[in-house]
Amino acid sequence: MPSTTVPCAGSRPAAATRQTRHARARQGVVIVLLALCVGGDTHITAQSATAPLGAAARARVVELFDVAAADLRAVEGGAIVAMTLDAADDSEVASLGLVRLAVPPAFYVEQMQDVETFRTGDAVVQVGTFSHPARLADLADLALETDDLSDLRRCRVSDCGVQLPAEAITQLASQVPWTAPDARERATALMHAILIRYVAAYQRQGDAALMQYDDANPPVSVGEAFARLRADSPGILTAFPALDRHLQRFPDTEPGTRDLFYWTRERQSGKVGLTITHLAIVPTPGDAAIAFASASKQIYATHYFDTSLGLTLLLHDPGAAPGGGTLLVYANRSRIDVLGGLLGGLKRAIIRSRVKGVVENNLRGVRDRLERAYAEQ
Repeated sequence: MPSTTVPCAGSRPAAATRQTRHARARQGVVIVLLALCVGGDTHITAQSATAPLGAAARARVVELFDVAAADLRAVEGGAIVAMTLDAADDSEVASLGLVRLAVPPAFYVEQMQDVETFRTGDAVVQVGTFSHPARLADLADLALETDDLSDLRRCRVSDCGVQLPAEAITQLASQVPWTAPDARERATALMHAILIRYVAAYQRQGDAALMQYDDANPPVSVGEAFARLRADSPGILTAFPALDRHLQRFPDTEPGTRDLFYWTRERQSGKVGLTITHLAIVPTPGDAAIAFASASKQIYATHYFDTSLGLTLLLHDPGAAPGGGTLLVYANRSRIDVLGGLLGGLKRAIIRSRVKGVVENNLRGVRDRLERAYAEQ
């Protein structure tokens, strides 16, 4: 998440072709949160006065995101500030959120690692974690959606309603007896095996194991899509060299880095989509303002997403609470395959009109849960 000098550009050239292949993904839009280039509208909630931000935190936020002085004053007053941000690429929507928390940064990190408790919200249906290495038991509670099962039954390479590589599509066609009474159970077991092999391979090999989505034409390489996303946002990642190196070189690790892997079922534009995420948390001991930086890197999605990168910054904020608190800055940048075509502009406008409220609600939920948990210790 970003500086004003970073252009938000660079999706794959043939995106419009792929988007037409996903017309069956419905004309609704998926609400996604993301950010890297600052500009656009701001939404500010009601506020109550608190102490000013420290000079180091204020300067760092301005340096990275060019946040306006009025927005910083609102944050200082206790507001949740949510922004929609300009994005030059048609496949992107951008947002940024800031809020003060009356908990120390280390407590936030502790809670963040309890993924199944931390990852809650109106859109979240189910969350689970992966072992390291991943094993089949990690997906024991994951059931396939009825719509996805129907799509998988008709799935063919370059024509599938679920994002999968060609090998997996072929396996589903050849190994599942779709007319059998236990077809659902057989398909679920095979999908579990496919996903566990994939996550385990990523844990061993990093980006070299990222899959290619062969559900439509042209196909999408998740690794290449993420590399383009990173290349289009160099300023924000190079500001955190340990995190940047870790994302590029994983499974090689940086000192003090914590890696978690989890899956989420979330409501997305009329569907319930499955995503798999690599969460990396790094301390930033050389940064006077920022205590921790974490990246959430999406490595799989059943629908809509080509790639997604979220960034969470936890800044020291002594004025947020008597014992010291945290300034939380969250930014996310995603590339989505349903924002092109004839209705692309309308879809982007609808998302822009709603995304500030989504960011605000998410940050309010995080603040309320963490402050309550901290007070109950």
